[in-house]
Formats: sequence, C-alpha cells, structure tokens
Amino acid sequence: MSSTIKVYSVADLISSRKRTRKEIVDDFVRINREVWGPPFPEKYVWTPEKVEVQIRTCPHILYCAYIGNEMAGTLSGIYKNESEILKCTSWDAISGGGTLSTHDADGDSYFGVDLSVLPKFQTLGVPDAIMRKGFWEKIVIPNKKGAFLGARVPRYSEHSDMDIEEYVFGWSQGGRTRDPEIRLYQEAGFQRVRIVKDYIEDPESLDYGVLMFWKNRFYLNLKEFFGLKQSGSSA
Repeated sequence: MSSTIKVYSVADLISSRKRTRKEIVDDFVRINREVWGPPFPEKYVWTPEKVEVQIRTCPHILYCAYIGNEMAGTLSGIYKNESEILKCTSWDAISGGGTLSTHDADGDSYFGVDLSVLPKFQTLGVPDAIMRKGFWEKIVIPNKKGAFLGARVPRYSEHSDMDIEEYVFGWSQGGRTRDPEIRLYQEAGFQRVRIVKDYIEDPESLDYGVLMFWKNRFYLNLKEFFGLKQSGSSA
C-alpha cells in the first residue's frame, strides 16, 4: 500500500475532473458511515442527500485525502462568526443537521463539523495531512481568527460520579485534561473553551461535548503587516 497522501478540496477535485461528483459523494458517505456507524444514531451519519447539499453550499472548504486511488479521509466544516459559534447548543443546530446549510461565507472563524478517516489509514498521517492543508488554505490564508470544533469526551461515562466541569477542567497534567480525546486535540494546539450539554447523542460522553479552539497565530500579523483584508470564501 502506498503511503503517499494527496489532499484536495472538493471544489478543486470536481473542477479538475479527477473524480466525478457522484464518486465524491459516494466516497464521503462510505467513509463517514464506516467511521460513525452504530452505536451513533442514524441522524448523524452522512447520506447522499446531505453530502449533495454540502457540496452545493461550500465545496471550497470540504477536503478529502487519497492514498493511491482510494479516498482515505474527509474534512467537513463551515464558516461562522465567532460570536455565533460561542453560543453553540448542539452539533445538530450548528451544522444544519449535517447539511452545512448554516455556513456563512463571511464568517470570521471556521467550525469543524466532521473529520472522518478510515481506520486502516489513521496511523499513516492522514488526519494531520488533511487538517494541515485545510487549515492553511481556509483559515490562515483567508485570515480567519481560528478553528472551533465540538469534541467528544468518550471516557466521561467511566467517571460519571464526577462533575463534567471537574472532569474536563479541574485536573491537569502539564495543562492537559483527563480525557484522551480532548488531549489529542490539545496536542494539536486546541484549547478548551466550554462544556456543551446535550451536544450530541453519545452514551460514552453522556451527551456532552467540549467546544475547543485553535487560534490562528498569523491572524493579526497578516492583517497588520501585509495589509490583507479579512474576507469570506467564494464558497
């Protein structure tokens, strides 16, 4: 198996005719369903209809990674204003039920709705490659404040006698939380922002999510030193 990873935005992939629109839709659905199948409720999983709406809404900020001729992972997100993201009540509400219909092309920040990588490719650097390219092209270059996401806390069900605030924020080792999934995002530069109750139907997390933020450290420098105007995507 070749481990060379190639990452494309969906808009570029379609315009280059490297893949047909149907092939892209089918692959997004296939990967998402393999990664987020049962016990997650069906309403959270991609369908061809949802992915079609995603592509119509913001193809420039949808990304996919290939190893050889096989799509190995996908990254889906939207632009929203930071003030709106901070009011997030659930994954369903902020993502438009997974359709990305809540995308605001002029939003000052990015919200990561989904990152799905096939298990057989997860140790080959696909998550890092797809996030690195997507964040550079759709956060750093267009001068967005940074990236938000709602993280699961899958070990919380094992510590349900503890308050969720204490579990996420109360204990740290080198500034890191108890939960291994939150720690993974911290290692990628994300900071904990707040707890979101009933973020997603997830028994392991007792339905909690943690809003996290990756700061674009180039944001002010680009604006001040290069005179770039903050602008929305053409998506």
